[in-house]
Amino acid sequence: MVYGLLKQAGGTAAVDSAPGRGSRFTLWFPLAAAPADPPPGQVVTDAATSGTGPSATILVAEDEPDLLALVTATLERAGHRVLAAPDGVEALERFEEGGIDLLLTDLVMPGLGGARLAHLVTELDPRVRVLFMTGYPARGQEAPADLPAGATILYKPLDLDSLPATVAAILSGTATLVRA
Repeated sequence: MVYGLLKQAGGTAAVDSAPGRGSRFTLWFPLAAAPADPPPGQVVTDAATSGTGPSATILVAEDEPDLLALVTATLERAGHRVLAAPDGVEALERFEEGGIDLLLTDLVMPGLGGARLAHLVTELDPRVRVLFMTGYPARGQEAPADLPAGATILYKPLDLDSLPATVAAILSGTATLVRA
């Protein structure tokens, strides 16, 4: 996963390894100027939104264990109760326990994918907010046809620093989805 994210960002890596001494991995990422306009699918929040709004119960479905752990820890530090699920099937089981305010789900997972999971969840409770995350399709490409109208998608690699503010904006209904 790290190598894929590095390549997606246009970076490079080097390894220095010697027996008995261990290994050192060095990663280089290119610097980029901030875009004038957010890319399609980017959530724009009010600058005053700090991500420290009311606590919510968030169900996170992500099949990449490291990313699941990072997202869970980030949202817990922001004061949310987080239920983590490594796939869509377990996420649906966790959802049926009740009390979920937001589903944050990867779109592409083995078994039950994020779009179908979101459809099932919102059939069970239409009040639940849904936020998708994916490495596919690439920014600027059209979102999959099976997503609900107005779906909000976060593209990987995620900006974990802004994730709590994005979640707060989605929960409060103040997020704006930028369209191409």
